[in-house]
Amino acid sequence: MPHSVRAVESAQAVRELLLDGDGDGVPDVLQGTHLDPRHRAAPPRRVAAAPRVPRRANKSATRGFFRLLKLLLFLGVLVAIGVVVWGELNSFRSIHRACAIDANGDGIDDLAVTGYKGQTVRVGVLNGVDGTVLWVGEEALYAGVAMTCLSRDWFVVPHKNFQLDFHHARTPDPPVRVRASDRLRKVGLGQGCARYETADRSVSGVVLPAGTASECTAVTRGVTDDESNIQANSDNESSLTVGSRVYRLRARRSGTEMLTVTVLDGQNRVWSRELPYAKPTFGSGIAAAEGRVVVFGTPPGGEGNGHLIGLDEATGNQVYDVALTYDGADDVSFMHYNGRFLVMQFGWRLCAFDISTGKEAWCGD
Repeated sequence: MPHSVRAVESAQAVRELLLDGDGDGVPDVLQGTHLDPRHRAAPPRRVAAAPRVPRRANKSATRGFFRLLKLLLFLGVLVAIGVVVWGELNSFRSIHRACAIDANGDGIDDLAVTGYKGQTVRVGVLNGVDGTVLWVGEEALYAGVAMTCLSRDWFVVPHKNFQLDFHHARTPDPPVRVRASDRLRKVGLGQGCARYETADRSVSGVVLPAGTASECTAVTRGVTDDESNIQANSDNESSLTVGSRVYRLRARRSGTEMLTVTVLDGQNRVWSRELPYAKPTFGSGIAAAEGRVVVFGTPPGGEGNGHLIGLDEATGNQVYDVALTYDGADDVSFMHYNGRFLVMQFGWRLCAFDISTGKEAWCGD
């Protein structure tokens, strides 16, 4: 590129050259710190000035970036709050009681439960496949541990004012509502009717679903009695009947309460085995399905949570041992195979497992 060269004779001329070396109206820059008379003919090196960005434009872009960042953070907080609120409104937590019903006729037992829904104890129905809420009913603080399933079709919710609500599993609303003479003590399902006994020892009956009073012949059980396959802390033996087979779980009566499982088919003993596991602090349980016999136990001397011990139904050989790490997993209050999963309640938590492997399928809060 040709250069425009001008002789400079004074300091004033140098300053003018620094301002506009080639007279084109664009400020130029002269590289060097002084002029050497011996090199006057050498053209100065000109460096094009970088385009200046207005300072106001820089500040505006910075402010826009931080505004966008604040907006994204705000939206993230809203999403997090929404997730928490949605979970509170659409799930049960701190389950007080659970029992098996058939709410949708899919061949898999669902669950009638009482527990916290938001800040209130309510009765509800959970899907046995995934634990989602199918129905939410009335406030049931008093019924927390007294709600009882009469069959796969009916469950009863007692209230503090002696009111009894009999709910049909598939159409829980409206319930068949009766007023008892005292607190519910025992209840049972007869042929098209329910029989209930109250704390004042009176016995009454109600026709279902008509709701009219009637005598009813039925076997009753206490509303706080455990399911037959749950071994409470004060019990030494429990049993479960599936078809022609009976599965018995027995704790050693003296010394460490080691667990023994016995399988009977009619009058014939299939096998009996003492397990290298003891009865947990607050009780044990047994379930059987799909070629597995599953026991809730704990290693002897262990002070932690229980284990799921899976046994081969044909031989009694151990197939798996799954340590349970949930809070309250030293206490089982419900243990039932629902046709697809083994559903268990530990303390306030309800979880489901693949009975073949012991792997968790779903678990509530």
